[in-house]
Amino acid sequence: MASLIPPSVLSGCATPCTHVGCFDVIAVKLEPAVVSDYDAEVAWDGFTQAFRCARGADGRWRVDEETGGTPPLFCDGSGFQLEIRDELPSLVEVAVTTLTEDWTGSTAAMPVYRAIFPNGPDCPGRCDQGSITLMQDDPGLAN
Repeated sequence: MASLIPPSVLSGCATPCTHVGCFDVIAVKLEPAVVSDYDAEVAWDGFTQAFRCARGADGRWRVDEETGGTPPLFCDGSGFQLEIRDELPSLVEVAVTTLTEDWTGSTAAMPVYRAIFPNGPDCPGRCDQGSITLMQDDPGLAN
């Protein structure tokens, strides 16, 4: 016989809890945003991910090629997100170059993390989202 008591009450939540999932991620914001396809490489704690973010014939951004671990969750001209599968890294190395080589940037940075509770603060489920802003190298040095 099914219980008439909502699962949220049984789990101790004061409000109804959903089962929305989330991932721990590193989000990299490109400043300024790029307009052409680019190659990116991200590394931390022995993990390396390289990929190409490209526009398709329909104008939508997509991961075109990738090597390494898990492909990016998302990419476009303003940046990309990668899933963190293990411990949250304290130092992340990022390098981006457009295929036209008019935008390059690289950094080694400590992500700024914030906790996300997609089911509400009183419900189980927490994800940490780190962010890094990658600035374009001196555009006056571009060929």
